[in-house]
Amino acid sequence: HYVAGPLVGRLLADQGAEVIKIDPPDGPRWHSEANRTLNHGKHMMQLDLKTPAGLRQIRQLLARADVVIENFRPGVMTSLGLNLKELRQDWPRLVTVSLPGFASDDVEHAGLRAYEGIIAAVTGIFIDMGLDRTLEGYSPCYSALPQASVYAAVMASLAVVSALVARHASGV
Repeated sequence: HYVAGPLVGRLLADQGAEVIKIDPPDGPRWHSEANRTLNHGKHMMQLDLKTPAGLRQIRQLLARADVVIENFRPGVMTSLGLNLKELRQDWPRLVTVSLPGFASDDVEHAGLRAYEGIIAAVTGIFIDMGLDRTLEGYSPCYSALPQASVYAAVMASLAVVSALVARHASGV
């Protein structure tokens, strides 16, 4: 929802993909000018995935989709009735990308919303330029650049394109 998932969609849209971003009925959770950048080139749609009508609509979209990108915490898609494994069984050609921030088996962190600051704190990115600045008498500093999310998005975009190429080559 924050940077990684939307950026994957943006990168694919920049390459010519038709990307549909699904927001909840009351609109995006994050209201920032960054939304305009991250969602450039996408079709925006509001659906209530917690209702039978919303699930019907999303399943109609999935029936003709090539890729699903999700950026929820572990278990959220399943709680919405959109388990990725089951979606791939229903539509074997569907490529799925999951960017939860923390792995489902990470007992300590899986339930956290993986905002950039949380990722930076957990992974140690707060240390300036990878140096141990505390040895030089400096406190760790926060970077306004969403380093972890951008890296994840670039790798996920490459994975999507690779999966689509493999799918085309195999004829699945």
